[in-house]
Amino acid sequence: MQLSEIRTQTRFYTKTTTSTFGDTDLDREANNANDFFVMELLKVQGYTNLSGTEVDTDLVTTSGLVAGDNGFNGEYAFPTDLLKPTRFEVNYSSTGTPRRCTIYDMSENSSSEYDEDSIQSQFSETSPYVMFYRNGYRIRPVNDDTADVTDGIHIWYEKRQDTMSNDTDTPVFEANFHNLVPLKTAKAYSLRHPDKYNPAWAREYKDLFDGFQAFYRNRISIKRQVIPLKHNFA
Repeated sequence: MQLSEIRTQTRFYTKTTTSTFGDTDLDREANNANDFFVMELLKVQGYTNLSGTEVDTDLVTTSGLVAGDNGFNGEYAFPTDLLKPTRFEVNYSSTGTPRRCTIYDMSENSSSEYDEDSIQSQFSETSPYVMFYRNGYRIRPVNDDTADVTDGIHIWYEKRQDTMSNDTDTPVFEANFHNLVPLKTAKAYSLRHPDKYNPAWAREYKDLFDGFQAFYRNRISIKRQVIPLKHNFA
């Protein structure tokens, strides 16, 4: 369902026109609804498998940086459209081999998180680590060379959906559930105009939303196998 169709369907439910429910207000509420369903989709799927993307960024040398600079202490800002990080790889040389980063928690580091010599002695470039902190991440060890490594950091992540603004834009989830958007937009309209509320919206919405959750809860099912380790204590 395209945005132009969402407008038409919403006005059909609310018995409104372009004069009584203008595009500016309708599109805002439709995008609020779309945002809600995207987060619900991620929640029932374990916050994965919606709109995965990847990006490269430079591994910045810490030489000459001060607090607040991107790359200082190995700390970088997340991409602005990141919802959930999935995987990090780091390459400390333009001719080197990218290495997958292991996630660690700051409480696990018994040494200093701000003394570069200490950091470098605790971590190895052949086995890098990444920590998530204040809407960003820290790479360990840091790049203490004199030059940046172009595209030295590679990130896979779940990307935030784009705002629907053009007539042909559509919600990012399964088309069979797109009618949730005009239904929720109609409910938003009734918050401003309580006398326009129709209980049938809630019933229709609940049935479709239940189906939406069930569909995404079971859409991607990964069978996991547990293989016990065998130890010889002889």
